[in-house]
Amino acid sequence: MAHYAKSLTRFSSAVLSAASVAATSLFFLPTSDALATVLADGYLNDSRAQLNAGDIVFVASAEGGTVDWAVLKVTASPSSGNVTTAIASGLKAITDNSGGAASDTIAAITAGAAYDQADMTAIKNAIATLAARINAIAG
Repeated sequence: MAHYAKSLTRFSSAVLSAASVAATSLFFLPTSDALATVLADGYLNDSRAQLNAGDIVFVASAEGGTVDWAVLKVTASPSSGNVTTAIASGLKAITDNSGGAASDTIAAITAGAAYDQADMTAIKNAIATLAARINAIAG
């Protein structure tokens, strides 16, 4: 199922560098279609003239009365064939070499005149916890 082309609204556009051929644009797309439908190749075909690879589309899907949000990156917008998108993600997983143990709480880190082994363990655990949380967000 294709979207209603007039519902796709460009709200920002910018050339990111002098070497850029096309501007990168940000769009908003409210829809009553399910996110799975929106993610399907070809869903945005009716808007191919507005879209370029690298554009970002903020989607508000109100299927069934519940609003779900997604941020999509246009991966291809050919003159023929399907416009394709992917879930946009700017976060990358972090490799945790801290040697600490992640937990649900970052413990207080207190130190006297010198850091002892207990202080270093608390710091390692805090770093491990932060890395685990970032990796969970990054997917």
